[in-house]
Order: sequence, then C-alpha cells, then structure tokens
Amino acid sequence: MKRVNSLLLVCMALGLGLTPPSAHAAASAPAATATAEQWRIFEISLTSTVSYANPFSEVAVTAVFYGPDQQMLTRPGFGDGGDTWRVRVAFPAVGRWMYRISASDPANAGLHRPLTPLVCVPYAGYLPIYQHGFLTVSADQRYLQHADGTPFLWLGDTHWFFEFRERWDESNDPRWPSQFKALVDRRVAQGYSIYQSVIFGPAPALWAPGEIGTRIDPEYFQNALDPKLAYIADRGLVNALGLGFHTNIDGRADALAGLARYVVARYGAYPMVWITGGEVGGYEPELRAARLDGWRQVALAIDAADSYHQPQSAHYTNDFPTDYLGESWLDFSMVQGGHHSAPVETLYYQRYYQAEPATPFLEAEANYEGLGAFVSADLVRATAYRAIQSGSLGYTYGAQGIWNAVWDTADTANDFGGPHWNWNQAIDFKGGQQVAYLGRFYRRVPWQTLRPRWVGVLEYAPQDVDANRPLATADTDAGNVVVYLPSGFTAQGSGATIVNLPDRTYAIRWYDPRTGAWLYQGNARVGLGRWQLEPAPAGEDWLVWLTAVPAPGADREAARAAAQANLALGRAYTSSGNADAAPAFDGDDQTAWQAPPSTPDAPWLEVDFGQPVTFNTAVLREFDYHTRAYRLEVWDGAAWQIAYRGTLIGHEAPTRVSFPPQTTRRARLIVTAAAAPPSIREWGLYLLPDRGQARAAWKR
Repeated sequence: MKRVNSLLLVCMALGLGLTPPSAHAAASAPAATATAEQWRIFEISLTSTVSYANPFSEVAVTAVFYGPDQQMLTRPGFGDGGDTWRVRVAFPAVGRWMYRISASDPANAGLHRPLTPLVCVPYAGYLPIYQHGFLTVSADQRYLQHADGTPFLWLGDTHWFFEFRERWDESNDPRWPSQFKALVDRRVAQGYSIYQSVIFGPAPALWAPGEIGTRIDPEYFQNALDPKLAYIADRGLVNALGLGFHTNIDGRADALAGLARYVVARYGAYPMVWITGGEVGGYEPELRAARLDGWRQVALAIDAADSYHQPQSAHYTNDFPTDYLGESWLDFSMVQGGHHSAPVETLYYQRYYQAEPATPFLEAEANYEGLGAFVSADLVRATAYRAIQSGSLGYTYGAQGIWNAVWDTADTANDFGGPHWNWNQAIDFKGGQQVAYLGRFYRRVPWQTLRPRWVGVLEYAPQDVDANRPLATADTDAGNVVVYLPSGFTAQGSGATIVNLPDRTYAIRWYDPRTGAWLYQGNARVGLGRWQLEPAPAGEDWLVWLTAVPAPGADREAARAAAQANLALGRAYTSSGNADAAPAFDGDDQTAWQAPPSTPDAPWLEVDFGQPVTFNTAVLREFDYHTRAYRLEVWDGAAWQIAYRGTLIGHEAPTRVSFPPQTTRRARLIVTAAAAPPSIREWGLYLLPDRGQARAAWKR
C-alpha cells in the first residue's frame, strides 16, 4: 500500500500568471505581495508557441516543485484548448517554494519555465478538508485521516449520473435555482463529507467528434465538469471519482488510462478519492478477468500521475473484493452489500475485516433508499450502523432519484426497476437525514479508536435472524463502548449485558438514530465487569455509549476548582424552540444543546445569573462546525447590547474570545448564520485577567 506525503498548501507565484480556477479560490494579490492559501488548488497558465494537431497525444508538460524540508512535488500539465496549457497544484508546506516547468517538446519555449519562486501562507477558512489537509490511510490501516492526523469519517452520497444529468443552471423545483447545487448544499448542511460519482469515459461528449479515446475536447471539461468539481471542493466535500462503469472498459483500456492521466492533471489538486471505476468486474463471468485487467491499467495510470497519492480504490460488484488486494495502488476496499429486503449480513463484513487487517474497507453501495418497495429509511439506517459497527471506515448512502439523477415523472430511463422518484422528492427522504444523524453520533464518540467486538463484550439471547444481532465496538481498554441495538432485538423486550469491562464508573448515554436526540442516563458503577443494559423502547433501534469516568483524585479536584470559575454553571437557562439548554452549560463537552430544525433563522441560548455578575471571556465549543456567525449579547436592563461578534466556533478545540468587562444579570448567544442547526457543546463565561489563565481554566 502506498504511503502519502503530507500536503499542506496551495501557492501563488510572484507575478507569473497564476490565477485561481474558480471564483472561490484564493483571490489574486498584487505581484509584490502574492500569496495563496494552504491546500487550495491554484493554477499556472502557459501559452504554447507551437500548435499541435492533437495536444492530448503529441506533447507532455511536467511541473516540478521544490519546497521546505527538501520536499518535492510533481504535477502534470494539461492542454485546455488552442495554445493554452495549465498546471493545477496544491503544495505541502508553508514557506518558500521554487518550481520549474518543462515539456517533452524542447523547441516549445512557451511550455518551459525556468526555476521560479512561490510564497505560501496557511489556509484561513473554516472547511476541515483545507484546515487539516488531503486524505490518507491511518497508521493502523483501519480508517482514513487528514494529512495532519485528524480522523476523517466517510459519509458519502451517491451521484453516478452527475456528469450529464445533474443540471448546473436549471431547476424544476422553486426552492432552488440549480439542481446540482441543491443536491450538494443539502448534503453539506447535513454534515456529509463525500460526493461519490463517476464520469463516463467513453462518452462522446468528452472527446472530439469521431475521435473517442484519441483526442480530448477541453471545452466540454471547461463548461460541464470544471464548475461542478470546483463547487464540490469549495463547499468542503471530497469528490470520490471514477472513470466509468464496468462495460466502459471493454476494448478501451488504453483510452481510459490516457483519460485518467488527463483527469488527474486537471482535477488531482482538489481533495479527491480515486475510485477507479464502478462495479469493475462486471456481471458476465467470461468478461470478468479482462475487465479487471483493464481497470487495473486505469488504476495504475492514476497512481502514476497523482504525486499526492490521494486514497485510491475500486468500486465492486456484490462479490468479495479480493482481486486487487496487496497491489501497491490500492489503499482501501470498496464493498457493495447490494440491495435487499434486509440489512447486509454481519458475517459479510466480519469475514473481510478479520481476513484483511492491512486494507481497510468501506460499505460503498447498499440498500439505496426508495429502490424497490422494501428499502425504507429503517432499512437504510440499520444497514449503515451495521456496516460501521462491523469496521467500515464510513458509509455511502444512496437515494433512488438522486443516484440516477431523475428530473421529473417523464424521466424513467434509469429507474432500475423502480419505483420512480424525482430528485426533488428524494432529497427529502428520511433516511438521508438519519444517515446525517449517524455522522453526528460517530463524530461525537472517539470512533477512530473503536474496533468491532463480535465476541467477548455482549451477552444476549440467541438470535435466529442476523439482522437482530446487537453489535458492539470498543477501544483497547474498554474506556469507550458503543452498542447498536436493532429494532428486531428490542422488539423482543429482552436486554443485553455488556461483559468483561474494567471495574470502573461509566457515563451512560443513549442515542436515538431516528431523531439524533441524546438521552443521558447518568453514571453507573460496573461491578464484576458486567453491566445490564436497560431494555430500549420496544420495536425501535437504539445506540448506547459507555464512557469511563476518571477516578477521583488530584486531577479531578483541579478540574472541579477550574469549573467553579465558569460563571455560567449552575444558573437558569432558556433557548429558542424550547430545546433543553442545560447541556450547553453542564461542564461536559460530550453533551450539547441542539437547536431544533424548526427554530427561527437566529437560534439563541440564554443564561440568567440571578444577580449581576462581571465577565470578560467566553469559551465556546460545538459539534461539526455548523456555526458561521454569532453574537454575544448582554442585557442592560432595558435592551440587549452586543458584547462580541464572531464567526466560527471550534469543533475539535474550543474557541476562546475576550472583550471589555460586562456586568449583567443575563447574557445570550445568538447564532446569526449556520450551515445547519447548531449544536453547542459548552458555553462558559469567565472573569479572567489574561488569556493564558482563561485557556488554563478550560483545559483543566
């Protein structure tokens, strides 16, 4: 398996014709102060001094970049119509870079550039994919992470026909002016992280008329694909992209390998995952070997062209994905559980997980919601949780009407057996939102440390139906334990016992996967390594999360003393939508106030101190970076006055803000802009003389 270099920056040359490829990339600056942001794609434009009949096959352009700590990065250039060539790049470190561009045609002066300097600065935005960097595989080979080591939970949505059928500048739903943007924006608001798609390599639109496989049509890429790929990246999603489906490789392996090199040159400096192709082995046994060999050729072309070595896989049919295991280009396996009237059997995942410890796996296609009369939100939800509780590095959701990009009731060409759903109906499917709740759950627990525990953790009555089996995951020392209880199990009214736990106290939290609501049960002392789960409400699936509580001692006393400095603790709280506000003030950053979806455009939290208090510092933390703008206000006895305006609230680490001392009986937090209903973990208020003291109080 390939190892990935840490890649941290996109840079801009000092007055050398570098321009952003989209309106959302870093703005151009004067030549004397030229800078660009970390991880953001940037573009170097070149003008060929030689005209070629077919630039796709007659000349190759290569840029080599030299950076801090002896880093070196190679990026291929691509022809973009006429005499225009481009190099798109994202760089691996802040600081001074140098680059040199050369062409296979030594006589073409326009495609050569001598050693040239670049200057780079850190990314200043809020999108995690640029804050933490491109993706790679974790050291233990079980999940994906960013370049800086931050875990990445794959939460994908399927768009197999985005290239031709998702309309960029048109919508037949008055809620949105663009079908494509509506689909992307909805998933971003819900917390998805992956847009899973393909372009159909042999499609005539990609190639010059009558020259499929031999001459690219750059105008098609400019008009049809560039805006979409840029928009996906600018909204913070990773594009998991393939070059077609199984039959597309027949007789065209060389052509698709050439297309792969062009696609990597054009889009490979965006945050990407390369899925090579869809259902690569196909369904005809006599063609399987040839198709696997053809897609292998495409995969190797991608691997050779992508010096970032962003994660790479191949989307499979329903069979066990073993054909490419151990090959240098393969980073993780994409399994397809298929579309059935029941969740994928646990044994399917267990067999792979235990047999292949060196290659993580992803459930990449199973039980598209609305496909057939049997795939309900309940089935989607059960399938997704069973996959992740069995070791999948995430989950890809699919909705009938979206995966196939159905425009209206007359658009039946890709119903795949039905029933028929339009895209603007499927966008509101319950299962799509409940998969978003799944993402919230796992991002809140330390999911990257959890491993499947098929035996040795749970005791329960034998189950005749695999779908009724509870599934447990736990970290190495059982400091965190997560159990998924399927609806078929809870319907029996019997409980389960968690066994072999250390003798310690656990905080116990229940999670409703249908609504995303948390229920805090309290602390329980586990005696003799056993704890009886209280029966969940019958007929519904639930999750329970056990977290070890630190033993009392000096550290605990220090934490308690620090918490006493938080003036917001132990007060009276209210909030918009009558949601329970107390979790935002309980000193526990694993609980949260969740603004209900029905709240107004500016949801708020309020604390009433009971008497005037003075504070000058606020410490805030939320889940999932939903907040985009907020105000802290204080009551002066007659009206609310603004004490502070902010933008982002920390997710992995708290945000601390200071302002002139405020004396008031009441204070409130108003979220004035958000990508989704905010979920505030903690809001603390302090009177502290300096920044260091505030930070120390929070950390303790």
